[in-house]
Amino acid sequence: MTLIVLAVILAALLIAVCGKRGAKTIATLTVNLLIFFGMAAAILNGMNSILAALIACLLICVTSLFFNCGVNAKSISCFASVFCVVVLLGAVISVFGRGARIEGFSFQKLSQIAGYSWIIDVDMGDLTVAVILVGLIGAVVDTSIAVASAQFEVAYNNPDIGFAELYRSGIKVGRDVLGTTCNTLYFAYLGGYMALIIWFILYKFSLGTVINSAAFVETVIRSMTSAFGCVLIMPVTSLFTAALLKTKAKAIVSIAEKKKADLGEYLNREPDDGDIIDAELYDDEKEDRR
Repeated sequence: MTLIVLAVILAALLIAVCGKRGAKTIATLTVNLLIFFGMAAAILNGMNSILAALIACLLICVTSLFFNCGVNAKSISCFASVFCVVVLLGAVISVFGRGARIEGFSFQKLSQIAGYSWIIDVDMGDLTVAVILVGLIGAVVDTSIAVASAQFEVAYNNPDIGFAELYRSGIKVGRDVLGTTCNTLYFAYLGGYMALIIWFILYKFSLGTVINSAAFVETVIRSMTSAFGCVLIMPVTSLFTAALLKTKAKAIVSIAEKKKADLGEYLNREPDDGDIIDAELYDDEKEDRR
């Protein structure tokens, strides 16, 4: 009952504060939840856990980007960037995760599964990698869209900007976002293990025991790989977005000149398929105009 009440409050707040965008967010969360359960079902039916996680991450990325932001240069650039980074991280996490031997259930979690069979016929090493990948996709997408949106605005307001300057603008924005994102990730993961940390301190576990515990190592690897993803996505998104925007430079110049010439007429028309400016930007400008 508590979960239902909280879900209703969250939905009401999203719609009240964000309007249509809030409704889109609710729909996106619902679809992404279905994707998550679909991934779990695929793994139980024999699909490789890492492959299932990669497919789920890409589907989550599609719904988060294209449904919320529309199909445009910004969302396409973000999707391409996230795809490259997630595939790379999948390989890296697989190597380091198995090296750290964090697969399986830690002894701190045994009480949660007491009385159930431990035989689930799933490679626990691959499953751990899958869990980490799904956990980092949100932070990577957030960083990517923040960088791409900033570059989009820079190119829109300064159509004559060069490729190198546009790339550097994305890097500068990414640096600002990165500091807060990494802190958010670390404390989000560590906060979930606060009771475990207190337990370690209370019973005076040695530092070596704590560092070598599966729960602690898994938490550190999750937070570090998520941070790696946020660091890697910054230059990749900056590069892809700068390249894509410069190929559309003529469209940007045309739109900017048309806006300066007759703002009212420009805002009242519908965006063309060839325009790089997405429908969201039109809506925002119309709201500002009002």
